[in-house]
Amino acid sequence: MEYPARGAQRGGLRFVMQSPGPELAEAMIDYLRTLSAETEYMMRTPEEVTFTPERERALLEEQRTDPLAMMISAVQDGRVLGNVGIYCVADRAKTRHRASVGIGLRREVWGKGLASLLMDEAIAAAKRMGFVQLELDVCAENERAQALYRKKGFVEFGRIPRGFRMSDGHWCDLIQMALPLDAE
Repeated sequence: MEYPARGAQRGGLRFVMQSPGPELAEAMIDYLRTLSAETEYMMRTPEEVTFTPERERALLEEQRTDPLAMMISAVQDGRVLGNVGIYCVADRAKTRHRASVGIGLRREVWGKGLASLLMDEAIAAAKRMGFVQLELDVCAENERAQALYRKKGFVEFGRIPRGFRMSDGHWCDLIQMALPLDAE
């Protein structure tokens, strides 16, 4: 599903909030590689970001037309500063109400309120898309992300012991969190 592009600003930054389309394929690849190098908490290492521009263009085009998925990027001068994605857990009658959410920001924009803005937009978009629950996993060591999620109303509902292996070989539990979207 496509997010309508609009200008925004936060923490002294000016950018466009938009669904990344095929024209941003190379910028998204650069963003993913940068994030994977800047923080241990991403699911991929930089070496695992192996998308070709052609494959990324196809994925971004598919994303825009999928009614059960949406990405919202903060883009400044053709560079992706941050991105949040919403994805249906499984397109089945018994699980179609649930969506997973994932977010990441370049280190240079940490602490400027962009993560909070992106998460607010993702929550609002998930409601518009008809989801009644957002879910995520977060590394137990990532206290900064946990604080954001709790601030937005997410609550812990479980843990996966040794769910994440850091590059130095040590294990990190994954905390499972959920946010009900139909509770007022």
